[in-house]
Amino acid sequence: MSPDRPTPAGRQAVALCALAVALLLTGCIGALNDTPDLPDGDEAVERLSSVDVYNETVTVESTADNETTEFRIERTARPATGEQYQVVYRDGNQTVTVSNGTTTWVYRPAVNEVTRFQTNGVRITNQTAQVRELVDSLDTGDGSGPSIFPIGPSLSPDSTAQGLYNATAFGPDSLRTEYRGVETVSGRETYVIRIASTESADQELQQTLYFDTETFVVMRQEYNATIAGERIEDQRRVQNITFDPAVDESLFEFDPPDNTTIRTSIEQYGSYAELERAADGHVPEPSVPTGFEFDIGSLTDDTVSLQYTRPPDGLSVSRSTAVEIDNGLERVDYRGRTYSVRERTETTTVQWRCNTSVYTVGGDLSRDTLLEVADSIECPTN
Repeated sequence: MSPDRPTPAGRQAVALCALAVALLLTGCIGALNDTPDLPDGDEAVERLSSVDVYNETVTVESTADNETTEFRIERTARPATGEQYQVVYRDGNQTVTVSNGTTTWVYRPAVNEVTRFQTNGVRITNQTAQVRELVDSLDTGDGSGPSIFPIGPSLSPDSTAQGLYNATAFGPDSLRTEYRGVETVSGRETYVIRIASTESADQELQQTLYFDTETFVVMRQEYNATIAGERIEDQRRVQNITFDPAVDESLFEFDPPDNTTIRTSIEQYGSYAELERAADGHVPEPSVPTGFEFDIGSLTDDTVSLQYTRPPDGLSVSRSTAVEIDNGLERVDYRGRTYSVRERTETTTVQWRCNTSVYTVGGDLSRDTLLEVADSIECPTN
């Protein structure tokens, strides 16, 4: 990928370049530059897998809606398993996140509330898999879809940009990746990789990642995007890092303190059948447009939701006993059922009531398409 060290003939070329700087300056720089080659995906994963666990302190500057916030993250993480313990310090408050790889707790001590996320049959892409996919995408310069970014654990659960990372879908040929050489971050040499959206992408994105050359842990991130008309900027830098420290295994388990309110318990499922078996009540079974596939299902105490994807498009369907329909929405009669419709620049939602539940269909699709999906969902008799 990068030029090798200059041969004697190459050095002669450098001398000739020096005589005609104005015409051949770029060629001179290319001949003198000795940028290390980036390893392939297998080698990158081998380096990352050599790290059992690491501690790091990360400083963050995040901007959304022209409002900038700064905070600090203290994290202990296992790249290969998804286990982590982290504390976010922001505005005098703390948010504690603990994950054993399948169950994640997000605890806010100031209000003694916790949110629990439980995965059931959901494929979790660990950090090593993400690194392999990203590095191997550099062979052609093409991105391979949303799985190649972000390289986690990158965002705190209460970060402004978190939902936008998760909600953004980039289909084939909508991303390009580029190796941009080596830079020093916090005293460590890093490989610099840039991800950018192409002209064919529906959303604008640029992300630059700085990987430690020895361990392939992310040392710095710069993220800029325009999503649904909103400009998001996020910069993160590792201030200090310790590899393979002694860690008590109980660090990755969470026992809620006494009198803690479990605000929401979210169960996630990797198939419709698993979601239906676990749900207490009707699970919508929509007829979705050609090409859409079930992605993930979620359950809370009062809501069941389904996500379908056909990159770059997304489609969501939900039934909830906790939602009320906004009376100010446009009313649309369609095939014997009355719907409430909200249209925005990037997303349209269609809602209606069946018995004690409100059903919602939404996505970056046309109104007619969403009404067709809604019409396919049966209203249970009880």
